[in-house]
Formats: sequence, C-alpha cells, structure tokens
Amino acid sequence: MNLVSESAEAILHALADRERMSAVEFLRTVPGELSRGALYTLLARMVERGWIAAGERESTTPDARPTTRFQITGAGRRALAQHMQRKGS
Repeated sequence: MNLVSESAEAILHALADRERMSAVEFLRTVPGELSRGALYTLLARMVERGWIAAGERESTTPDARPTTRFQITGAGRRALAQHMQRKGS
C-alpha cells in the first residue's frame, strides 16, 4: 500500500495540472510550511517510489543556474487516484 502524505498529495496534484515543475516552483505553489530541505527529501522519496520522474537539469536563461524539473508518472497518477478514492471513502 502506498501512503501519500499531505505534502506529496499537493505535489502530485500540482504536477497533474502542469507538464513539469522545479523545486522552486513547488515552494511557491504547494501550500503549507515545507522547508527547502524537507522538499528535496520528499522529492527524492517520490522519485524512488516511481511517482515522479526527474528530468535533465536545465537553465531558463544563460545566467541562471541549472534546475531539475519534475513530472508525474503513471504510477504517481495511480497513487494519487487511489489516495483520493480512500480519502473520499
């Protein structure tokens, strides 16, 4: 059984609505008090579980530092759907 935390649920919802997001975008859009360190730990766990995939590091401008963008996987969509179904029951 894959248990989805409140923070993981918010990230999966955000990714289900967008193609890809960076960690900085998650900090801006995901509600709650999630520190940068906690976010990176959570993202790593979600990648390990196969719920999200980390893309190549990319820069949006020549002066910007490269950032990893994440996207939801089929397993992430299923985990979110099962979690929402259990939550609604």
